[in-house]
Amino acid sequence: MANKIIILVILVFWSFVITGQELENIRAQVIAESGLNLRSKPSLQSSVILKIPYYQSIHVYNKTGYRDTIQVFETDTYPIHVDGEWVKVSYQNKTGYVLSTYLNVPSKQFQDPNLNQDFILLFPGVTCRDNIHKKIDHYWYGLYQNKDTCYLKPVNFEFVNTIPEMYSNEQILIRERKDLKFIVGSKTPLTTGTISSKHENYFERIHMNEEYSFCDSTYTLGDGLFLKTEMNDRDQCQKNYFFKLDSKTYPFKCQIKHCSDFYSGLIWRGDLNNDGVDDFIWSFGDKFSPHILYMSCPESKSDEIMAPVAAFYTGYCC
Repeated sequence: MANKIIILVILVFWSFVITGQELENIRAQVIAESGLNLRSKPSLQSSVILKIPYYQSIHVYNKTGYRDTIQVFETDTYPIHVDGEWVKVSYQNKTGYVLSTYLNVPSKQFQDPNLNQDFILLFPGVTCRDNIHKKIDHYWYGLYQNKDTCYLKPVNFEFVNTIPEMYSNEQILIRERKDLKFIVGSKTPLTTGTISSKHENYFERIHMNEEYSFCDSTYTLGDGLFLKTEMNDRDQCQKNYFFKLDSKTYPFKCQIKHCSDFYSGLIWRGDLNNDGVDDFIWSFGDKFSPHILYMSCPESKSDEIMAPVAAFYTGYCC
């Protein structure tokens, strides 16, 4: 057996099938950090006209039907390759061909302008929502969890487009995938190394205890986390979670358009920014189910001790 096995990797974590906008007569962004070669023909062997810089906007005319496979980067065990289609484009009055692997057509349908500014939240794998961001604006870290140990360290990853026919079928590829919980980008450096993290299964406690079946009640889940059940305007018993620190209370709400306050789960809890107060990642909804990062802000002059700062958009895509 060869020492190095070359595998065409199409990761299927959170993989979805969608009907999207085809890459024809649209504007697209270049997401190759080192720039994208504009070639004279739809082939890796053709001459390079020029290199289009990172995050520049180009005009896409149409697909060509020609495809190629390229190596994105190499992990500790094997190279990672992705497949793409050649498309005809123009940039700065030059017309040529680029591989669709490093093109993205932004969709702002679900975006909230108040989120994804100082912090970015990402999960590796495939998503049909618009989760591509300008990487050079942030420091990037991976949150790894191995048994009872949780630690933060700098990471390198790539945004690619895995299905040329779809305008936003993005793939987030990372070299060190084992034990990775999520990726976080921050405008300012974060403290690396071991961080405080909670591992309790609050939701298992809810489902196993019959007392949670009563509505219009408040239940303590531990460590400042509470569950409040109340009747909504449709005569349904709705669950709401909130966090209390000293005399301040913060309810966890989705706070994104097109999003319900249906809780899918608590993904993670721990002290991400090393300020002594826990931060949370909650998942909301079903068809459209963003994962929202809530960061602690104990020095805030308002009554808020928690603020939503970033969202990773996911859910059913069809």
